[in-house]
Amino acid sequence: MAWTANKPTTVAWYWYRDFSVYFNMGKPMPAWVYEFKGLIYAYLSAVHSASVVKNVNDCAGVWAGPIEPAASE
Repeated sequence: MAWTANKPTTVAWYWYRDFSVYFNMGKPMPAWVYEFKGLIYAYLSAVHSASVVKNVNDCAGVWAGPIEPAASE
């Protein structure tokens, strides 16, 4: 996976990184991207600050994914 500024358009789990040191200390976090009433939102699962829900268009950081599920053994 590579980081990109392109916003997700598919419902899935992604990695998200906001370069602001005030939001999750600038560290990557898992993000659940989902659609609601025709808009795309992300639940940003921050560990070092409060988790938030944002419209992906309001997310200024970078994305990686979608994250593939682990292979079962």
